[in-house]
Amino acid sequence: MANFTWSCSGLTCNLNGSSSTDDGQIVSYNWNVGKSAGPTATGQVVSATYPHEGNRVVVLTVTDNAGNSSCVTKTIVVGGGCSAAASASA
Repeated sequence: MANFTWSCSGLTCNLNGSSSTDDGQIVSYNWNVGKSAGPTATGQVVSATYPHEGNRVVVLTVTDNAGNSSCVTKTIVVGGGCSAAASASA
């Protein structure tokens, strides 16, 4: 199951998919980081720098060794003082 945490410092956000789980082995992490320039990234942990503060919709899709995929969509707050701790309780 896809899952991620996030934290932002200023306009740069770190997105961490290590909390994703699977009954097999996760072989790919594909991100849509919610920005118009450079909207995609790959890897378990990625960083994205945004042009200005505001809400961004981020999608993580994980694929396992059997070819099965799962995705999760979260809204992150860039530059707004909230982080993964706030998103985990929402």
